[in-house]
Amino acid sequence: MGSLSDITQGQWITAFKRLGLTVREDFGDGSHIRVFGGNKKIPPMTIPNHTYKQMNNKIYKDLKRLGYSEDEINKALKIRH
Repeated sequence: MGSLSDITQGQWITAFKRLGLTVREDFGDGSHIRVFGGNKKIPPMTIPNHTYKQMNNKIYKDLKRLGYSEDEINKALKIRH
């Protein structure tokens, strides 16, 4: 996995969409967004506006637990090794 410390909420939004997930920017509290499973049956995730390394690692691990490979996630985020 590449460095996740500088990934922003906007980059996550783009990555979620590339992975086929549904993003609702009007659904979360304040500047939070809500991510739904799209074609996969996954529980909704809430993503804060201000992500940081720990949060980014959690989101990354959650996506892996949902069955996405590191290659899929890295490609969606455009992270290079």
